Amino acid sequence: MGFANFVIYYFGGFLIVETKLVTMTPEWAEQLLTLNVHNRKLSKNTILFYENLINRGQWKTTHQGIAVDWNNVLQDGQHRLHAIVKSGQSVQILLSTKVDPSNYEAIDGGKKRSAADTIGLLGAKNTTQIAAAIRAYLLYQRYPAYVWVGNNFNAITISDIKLFYESAPDSINELAASARKAYKKFRPLNASALICFLLLAKSSDTDYKALEFVGRLGSGENLNTYDPILVYRSFLSNNKASRGLQFYVASNIKMFNKWLNGDRLTQFRAPEFPPMPTIALPVTSFARSPQ
Repeated sequence: MGFANFVIYYFGGFLIVETKLVTMTPEWAEQLLTLNVHNRKLSKNTILFYENLINRGQWKTTHQGIAVDWNNVLQDGQHRLHAIVKSGQSVQILLSTKVDPSNYEAIDGGKKRSAADTIGLLGAKNTTQIAAAIRAYLLYQRYPAYVWVGNNFNAITISDIKLFYESAPDSINELAASARKAYKKFRPLNASALICFLLLAKSSDTDYKALEFVGRLGSGENLNTYDPILVYRSFLSNNKASRGLQFYVASNIKMFNKWLNGDRLTQFRAPEFPPMPTIALPVTSFARSPQ
């Protein structure tokens, strides 16, 4: 078991804070949780987030661990401990003891690194939109039958987004550039939803048609009266309600399918989800009656 001792000057004397790398078992975690007498209210989503990391083998040992003060009170790490208990698995984690009780007020006061920050370090542009698009793409793949809020939404980690971006950075940035080009021409579009849609289309081998669809959606040029793209643009222009990313991803897929199939529309009808719609494969189009 590796360990390190840190010396902190305190009130003219010295306080020894012991920090050790330990193998935290579910049983030990349960014992430490009995020392939790004045911590923050538990967040089920945070516990699930850590539990998913453990269960998927993505847990990483960082400087953030467990802290117990010199009064034998748990000061930091309650969510990690609960996740270890729920997962039923042991993990490597730093355990600090003899911590100053007054440190509690300073814990977690800094800004956490976001997924956008992480892929930005890898060279991504428009990082916020790309990170949101990748998150939506992974949610679509893993949770197509659920609403992407709460536990399911938080199940996608920064590591998941980083790994996906690293798998094809050039392709992702090219698709993002195409989506951004359409967005700049027609601001009612949701850029992240467009990027997600193009990622989904690429994985289903319809990317060449999807790029044409997005281009026409942005420009609005050469559209006939009953064109699904024109109907969709009209809805977006007049849409005042706040809609989530999942809605726009589902709408993009639905209207792409209508356009690809040669449907003629008179009005936009919101997609029903979950489950999320799937992207249709190209077929021979033919004129249909307005619906």
